Amino acid sequence: METDNISDRIAYIGLGANLGKRRETCLAALALLDGEPSCRVMRRSGWHETEPVGMESSNLFINAVAELRTSLPADDLMALLLKIEKQLGRRRSHGVTDRTVDLDLLYVQGVVTGYPDGFMCMASQGVASGRPDKNKGLVVPHPAIPQRRFVLEPWAELVPDLVVEPWGKSVKDMLSALEPDDQAGDSCPSRGVLEK
Repeated sequence: METDNISDRIAYIGLGANLGKRRETCLAALALLDGEPSCRVMRRSGWHETEPVGMESSNLFINAVAELRTSLPADDLMALLLKIEKQLGRRRSHGVTDRTVDLDLLYVQGVVTGYPDGFMCMASQGVASGRPDKNKGLVVPHPAIPQRRFVLEPWAELVPDLVVEPWGKSVKDMLSALEPDDQAGDSCPSRGVLEK
């Protein structure tokens, strides 16, 4: 793929699936992203198999994080991720349900949007209790990152020292802050790393 018209903006996406051919569907999503003139998939973490979080299901998830280089603004990148999900059979419904593919926009270099005034300062001091207002549009970085082991473990394989605003903490520090055996909320323990 030609990269002449792609800027140096780096983005990270979370990939997940717990229905069908999980790994193949996630790889197809990456191929579709890489086929876009405005995106280049640079690398991907290993595959992590995890218990479902925030839902009842007997289907295990497979999760990974991918690094992209893109010229797209965050809103357009999110729209592309949603288009790819739909193309690969994702049907959105109310509530958290099983899915053929889930593509989360975790981080876009230099972009912090959708957080209320003062949130960044409070978060950097560890006292932020409010959540972003999703009615204001796209929220980047993804607001649940600090509680999601299934995001932080694979992301730490790629860029453990990346400091993520608005929290002002590195990926590895956010991962270290999760209790190793914490099964409450979104910090469900990983069942293990599958082959790369």
